Amino acid sequence: MLRLNRFGRRTRLTVLALSAVVLLAFCQCGDDVVTDSGSARDTGVDSSADTGMDARLDSALADTGGTDAAGDADAGPPWVGPYPDAEWVGLPGLPAGCVIQRAERREAVLEPTWIPCDVGIEGCTMLPPPPEGLERRFTRRVGDHDGTRGIFVYRDLPSASDQPIVTVLASTVGPPIAAYRMPPLSSEVLCLLASVGIGPSTAAFTTETLTPDLTVRFYFASHEAIGALEEPAHVLTERELLGPSILQTLAVSDTTVVSDIQPSGQVAIMTVDDIRIISPRELSRSPQGVMVSGDNAYWENGSVDVQMMHATLTTGPTVLIDRLPGEVLSSSAHRSMLAWYEAYDQDPVTLRFDRLELWTAAAVSRSEDLEPRLVATQMTRGLGRVLDGYYCFTRRVDLQRYFQLFDLASGRLRELPMPTGWVPAGGFLFLGDGEVGVGVASPEGETLWRIPLASIPYVD
Repeated sequence: MLRLNRFGRRTRLTVLALSAVVLLAFCQCGDDVVTDSGSARDTGVDSSADTGMDARLDSALADTGGTDAAGDADAGPPWVGPYPDAEWVGLPGLPAGCVIQRAERREAVLEPTWIPCDVGIEGCTMLPPPPEGLERRFTRRVGDHDGTRGIFVYRDLPSASDQPIVTVLASTVGPPIAAYRMPPLSSEVLCLLASVGIGPSTAAFTTETLTPDLTVRFYFASHEAIGALEEPAHVLTERELLGPSILQTLAVSDTTVVSDIQPSGQVAIMTVDDIRIISPRELSRSPQGVMVSGDNAYWENGSVDVQMMHATLTTGPTVLIDRLPGEVLSSSAHRSMLAWYEAYDQDPVTLRFDRLELWTAAAVSRSEDLEPRLVATQMTRGLGRVLDGYYCFTRRVDLQRYFQLFDLASGRLRELPMPTGWVPAGGFLFLGDGEVGVGVASPEGETLWRIPLASIPYVD
């Protein structure tokens, strides 16, 4: 029988259903734009988004009798999935009935070839469609560039409900960094490869199981090691998570991973050897939009009168940026650079801000060391990210969408209208070596465009 905790069984299953929905929602096509007409947050999905899934999980998990004993890593799954030549082997140490596999032959999952986009953008190339029976979803704003190749994450979702979901940590050159497959969501045992994060030299992912209580396993290693990694760096139970919560986002640097734990409202700062969980008692408001630079953790504090916070494994949390009566919105960190919007004078009726400013600064750990610099003033903002010295986002004006990149050094704006019939689906995934990687979608499905930076002109 499933054991009840103080939150109750239904609550736990609701959160786990939400975790499954988040897993898919982070890959779904959507407009990566927030205008200044409101204070919406990019915080995942509504917990009521899929009550049908909750009911299905509730039924499937009832009285499974699962335990947290290690399962047989060599046991074959009850399903036959795609990419049969990848030599799939099970991750050891998972509970009985949970089979998550990694690919020994990653080149059998993806050996990227690039074909012309044929959309009128000079030099643009894209990934061809996935194999028949699969729908590809790019993980939103998860990717980077290591100086020689772009790195990104996607999931191949099967059209058949009894087939496994494949997660790929891919690169523009050569075989994937790693590839995994997990049971379909219709399985009797909840078993998810959930959140994924990637940096220029390291990658991280989590697995989530319920046997009988929620357990989150966190894996973190270099690109060279992650595809063969067998042991988690940390194992979190409902005691550490303060109930049935999940590691929602993984922000990854070379040494450190930062995650927001939701819905308990905590921040986790993790290395291979250490972990610190900042509890709600240490935070005045719920954390949103976690970021990382080196060993520095950043996040936005709350949803009204928003501040940017800072902490490390041993210091903080402290307020890094407070612009009251303004708000700090749509923040991003990349390597040693921060960028954020400051929003002022919000109309209480229309919720529009009278003034929006894009700022940047070197990543620091103390507010007194911060040297902010105004980049631009504009009346819209995007849910963007800093990549290689640019603040990158997509914008929609009426029916026309645009790629926009603010050069943080000069304040100049690059802009490119999106071809008709295409929408953002993943946003900006990487930038480096003179090209930009963007996840996009058309009625035929999602793909990744590689656009030469020179093909995105400056707006004078």
